[in-house]
Amino acid sequence: MAEERFGPLSARYAGYARDIRQSGEHLLGVINDILDITRVEAGKIDIDIQAIGAHGMVDSCIRLLRQRANEANITLRNDVPFNAPPIHADAQRLRQVVLNVVGNAVKFSNPDSEVIIEFLETALGTGLKVIDHGIGMPAENISSAFEPFSQLHSGLGRSYEGAGLGLPLVRRFMDLHGGVIDIQSETGQGTTVSIIFPLAAVQEDIDGTIPFATRQ
Repeated sequence: MAEERFGPLSARYAGYARDIRQSGEHLLGVINDILDITRVEAGKIDIDIQAIGAHGMVDSCIRLLRQRANEANITLRNDVPFNAPPIHADAQRLRQVVLNVVGNAVKFSNPDSEVIIEFLETALGTGLKVIDHGIGMPAENISSAFEPFSQLHSGLGRSYEGAGLGLPLVRRFMDLHGGVIDIQSETGQGTTVSIIFPLAAVQEDIDGTIPFATRQ
């Protein structure tokens, strides 16, 4: 209907069709998140650890989120070096983690701001830092952000689209990898989310790193 396969629509009905499609996509996303959380908690998700090129993976996620960011006049900036060491993770789950974290940053950012993605390398492993300049949250609310549907319970669901399943799902995927997620936030000052994946048990040389774009 929205694609006007059966003929042109008036502006009014084109708007209705667009709203219906977006609502359907949102509902499908919520259902998929619930299913993923259920599968993780039931131990029914296997992970395949690979060495993943961080810059290319971030670029691919930015492309998927760019339209949403552009609509809010938010700039997405990939500051991950081209030659950054690989992240050792399951490619599909890493992609979901980054899409959820960066998507949240876009959702809660102020217009005319930017979301920055940086590379992290620590003694614990490698990962990413996502920095936004949005509404932030009180420090005492950070732990509850990892609880399913916390966004609805806090009232944010009425102002910001979503059911509050993104961070709970990210937390479960990070636990599945033996990784770490850390949130630093202050009301009105923005939020910084750091995700760190453990180093591989067996070191791989740079030739063994497969660019994320080849894994689609």
